Amino acid sequence: MGTYDTPPPAVVEYAPADPSIVPAADAPLADPDVSPDLFGIAGQADDAEATVGRVARPVNQKPWYKTPSVWWLLPITAVSAMFRASTIAPRTELFIKFACDELRPEYRVDVSQWDGMTKYIDESSGLEVPITYLSDPVQKGTLKATLLHPDKRCIQDKEVHRAAAKLSAGITSAQGMLSVLTVGWWTQYSDRVGRTKLLAISAAAVLITDALLFLVAFRADLAPGGYRILVVGGAIDGLAGGFSAVVAAGHAYVTDCSSPLTRSRIFSFWTGVVYAGGALGPSLGSLLNRHTNDLLSTFYLCTALHIVYGFLVFFVVPESLSVEARAKAREAYEADMNSHSQSIFGSLWRLTGFVRPLAVFIPKRRRSEDGWRARDWSLTFVGIAAVGVALNTGSYHYKFQYALKTFHWSSIQLGYWLSLVGFWRAVHLTIVLPLILKGLYARRERIADSDHLSDEEKEAKVKKTDLLVVRASLLIDLVGYILLGIVTSQNPFIGASVVLSFGGGFAPANQSLALALAHPSAHAARRHASAGKLPAPAKREVGRLFGALAVIQALGSQVIGPAVFSATFVASIGSHPRTIFWLSGVIIILALGALSAVRLDVDNVGHPESPNEETQLLR
Repeated sequence: MGTYDTPPPAVVEYAPADPSIVPAADAPLADPDVSPDLFGIAGQADDAEATVGRVARPVNQKPWYKTPSVWWLLPITAVSAMFRASTIAPRTELFIKFACDELRPEYRVDVSQWDGMTKYIDESSGLEVPITYLSDPVQKGTLKATLLHPDKRCIQDKEVHRAAAKLSAGITSAQGMLSVLTVGWWTQYSDRVGRTKLLAISAAAVLITDALLFLVAFRADLAPGGYRILVVGGAIDGLAGGFSAVVAAGHAYVTDCSSPLTRSRIFSFWTGVVYAGGALGPSLGSLLNRHTNDLLSTFYLCTALHIVYGFLVFFVVPESLSVEARAKAREAYEADMNSHSQSIFGSLWRLTGFVRPLAVFIPKRRRSEDGWRARDWSLTFVGIAAVGVALNTGSYHYKFQYALKTFHWSSIQLGYWLSLVGFWRAVHLTIVLPLILKGLYARRERIADSDHLSDEEKEAKVKKTDLLVVRASLLIDLVGYILLGIVTSQNPFIGASVVLSFGGGFAPANQSLALALAHPSAHAARRHASAGKLPAPAKREVGRLFGALAVIQALGSQVIGPAVFSATFVASIGSHPRTIFWLSGVIIILALGALSAVRLDVDNVGHPESPNEETQLLR
């Protein structure tokens, strides 16, 4: 960036906050589903015309270093996505090491064993047993900064894997539950104090979790509960909104700084950055671990990045919301608080507000040709399918543990495998799937003369295509999980994982299908809103639905899914370790069963709906 050679004309640019059209991206290996950052939309959907989020910014009255711009966040977002993905594999192995150091201290790599001449006689068996002496190097006054990979015996110990699975489930559930409860409040808080303040708070919470991880790595004996204190770190991160709050604040910042004409391109680039980071990050972490032979090497770099990130967003990055916009947000918040009961029931009602968007999935009545009313369950079944996919997203950590134990991998091999799967998922979502959709739409246009079709008929064809992609994606997932449940050697496992990566078309197609079923007018407006912002009614409808999908994704992938798959993994790792893949397959079958009940009844298009039964629940 640099100064202007010629001052631009005085132009006032208004950038309305419109996160409802943001193409969200999920974790590197997960489907690019709606992100929990959309809770803020659901919470404020009834106030879509509010001026909060509008920025009146004379672009020529500030120097460049005080002017909000998307380029303040995009570079560091690219680096953060890559390094965040680089810690996935070593984190899995790190949890195994923490559990092994406590449960099997004799497996520690810093244990010194006396020579074979030093033995004692076991009275019960009469056998000579070598004496093992446990040495703790940190008690000698030196603190090593290198953490070696766990012993191979740790990787094969089923009790160690059970403890590591419980630790992972505890961290994820604590973070997920608190994030679900707080992210809506934090997103609205950013309207009142600014986006950068929320980003700085999130960075501080992440640094606390990093500090706890290093404490456990070097002096777990000083931590209350040993390695279990990492659950507290997850809870602290969740109280600050978790990664969802970071994504929400980042999306809001970009929205504040961009016009409707450029916003979609910016978010497409943003999503591409996440995909690229998800593919490159694990390999980067593996190369670093291989070179240093240190499990913590990637965490050192990530912590340094978190410090730099926190410094930048707190002291350097300009705030995107004007003082006037923040003042209006505070006034609106105070008015809202004063208009609601301050009793315990009023507080509980506000606390449970995050689940109220789910009311959009309540079957609504539609008037048929005969005049009687029947409930339309199609959107409900689409929501059930989304629940199944979200639950499977919560199983990734335990599948990583399975690969480590079964194929004797370390985090180095695991990272390479993650990059391979991430690469093919990115190829599918950015190249293969768009070409398939283009071909399907072109074929339908050749079969039917699109120039003579009504808008309702065109939307019906789009819905059929979306439903076809959703079902095909789940079928690919089912085939992949069946193969993973059958194969027992390394190369077939890698091949089955690549097959599974081609099921990533579910999320975008399911979002489009859900929107078309819930609000056809909003779906049409969203598809044709290329030259301006969505109409207010369409924006409210999009926000409510995406908020509901965000609730499903968050609860399934961060709360319920990890708990279900952790319990399954703990119970089956000793005898039937591939049970988690069969469970995923059963969940996919149930999701396919729900989608088989979806009916795209074109005759109902245009018939009036009954008054929305969920209206009161959404308020």
